[in-house]
Amino acid sequence: MTLPHDGIDLDVSIYGYVALLSFSLLQMIFFVVLMLRSSNQNEKRVEKDTFFSPINKALIGIFASFIIQNISEILRRIPRNVASFRIGSVTSYIGLSGAEYGALMYSWIRSKGIIELIMPNQFNRIRVFVAIAPVLLFAEVFSSTANQILIDDPSITKPVSFVHFICTILAGLTVITSDTLFIYIFIKYLRETQAETHVVDAKFTIIAKYGIWAIVFEYCAFVLFVIALFTPEIVSAGFIMVAGGFCMNCVGIALVYIKIKIQRLPAGSVRGTSGIRSETASEVSKSQLHTFTRSLSIHKKSNS
Repeated sequence: MTLPHDGIDLDVSIYGYVALLSFSLLQMIFFVVLMLRSSNQNEKRVEKDTFFSPINKALIGIFASFIIQNISEILRRIPRNVASFRIGSVTSYIGLSGAEYGALMYSWIRSKGIIELIMPNQFNRIRVFVAIAPVLLFAEVFSSTANQILIDDPSITKPVSFVHFICTILAGLTVITSDTLFIYIFIKYLRETQAETHVVDAKFTIIAKYGIWAIVFEYCAFVLFVIALFTPEIVSAGFIMVAGGFCMNCVGIALVYIKIKIQRLPAGSVRGTSGIRSETASEVSKSQLHTFTRSLSIHKKSNS
């Protein structure tokens, strides 16, 4: 088997991945410390927190996936080592797919309330998409495994490589679709709450505003990964991949920042026009939902 970097003594982009690995480990340590601290202060929080809440599990999965991916890319760049290249090639997809899935689940968990508020008719369709997406995201892990196992068999190499290529395309399209969907939801919420401010949930506003930043970083990572695929010079492609990995790490930072911002909200931060606080801080009450939905409907009719 010929390795991509056989013509060079050392792919120096390995140092970039060592730096990214260190960064990912620091992110994981910071987040674990944050979880331990916040779990002891639940009585003061807008959002009750447990160590293994769905949001925390999604974030742990994201940071663990970053670590796996960076270790994998280091393995792939060890000079003249076929075994480490093959192992790293498979586990790199595990890390990438895991990070994408974690970001998808985080966005879904955070935005469910927003979707029910502004797009109730589409809620079930979006839920079905979120349920199907993991199959499309992780298919490339299995195709990569088959590709590495069967790569020395000339009679089957081409069809297996083609299947792996299709799985990679499907995973990419799934990421683009989910990112576009959630950025549309967040922008729609911000525009509609600016138009009618009878009820503005501070938690939803934070999710929408900073969720957009997280998705922008993910878009940047995707574009850089695609550019790297079409960059013929191995070392340059490696550093472009490192830049894409850094953008993915920034996604994790943005998602943790959302969590911190929500935790710092004062209890009862949801208000109506009268200034009366809602009874629950984590969601809009039924009466407020009715008022908000009705006001949006009136606003749309007046503009039509």
